Amino acid sequence: MRISTLCAVVCRSLSSRCRTKRFGRGSVLRIEWHPDAVTDLLAIATADQRRIKAALDELSRLEDARQRLVPYSGNLKGFRKLRCGAYRLVCELLRRDGTVVLIVHLAHRSRAYSKRGQRTIKTRTGG
Repeated sequence: MRISTLCAVVCRSLSSRCRTKRFGRGSVLRIEWHPDAVTDLLAIATADQRRIKAALDELSRLEDARQRLVPYSGNLKGFRKLRCGAYRLVCELLRRDGTVVLIVHLAHRSRAYSKRGQRTIKTRTGG
């Protein structure tokens, strides 16, 4: 699937709440996007979008997202990150078994951990 198609599908599927987009063949995981995370995705370069899509394809082949997502500590405890080059996808597991992942925030690593980035994450998740 091309990145422009991916973005169009994700954007079209979002109304007022997060919607599901499955990646890859035979995907076991369900990956959901926060509407503002889709906006973050559309704002970055196409090459970086491709890298993120490849990482999500790889993630979707796993039975448990916890195998690939690294947990945060400190202020972002309870969230997990997926590293994609210079970008970080901040995720939240919606099920304990690790089969539903909500992508809350996408940012360059220099901005992902700033106080503003942390406030953005907390605001998007209602915490």
